Amino acid sequence: MGVYDFFIDHVSAEAYYEKHTSRLKGRGVDEIGTQIIAVNPALTAMNHGPL
Repeated sequence: MGVYDFFIDHVSAEAYYEKHTSRLKGRGVDEIGTQIIAVNPALTAMNHGPL
């Protein structure tokens, strides 16, 4: 996943987070933070972002 990759829905984003959080915790990383946000299509288009 890159900077501009999106998920099809919130459930997919949560599953990705859980998968990698579990993997990192297994390697001793205890403090993991994330924020799942929705894309604002109007602002993204205005700034010529990928949609």
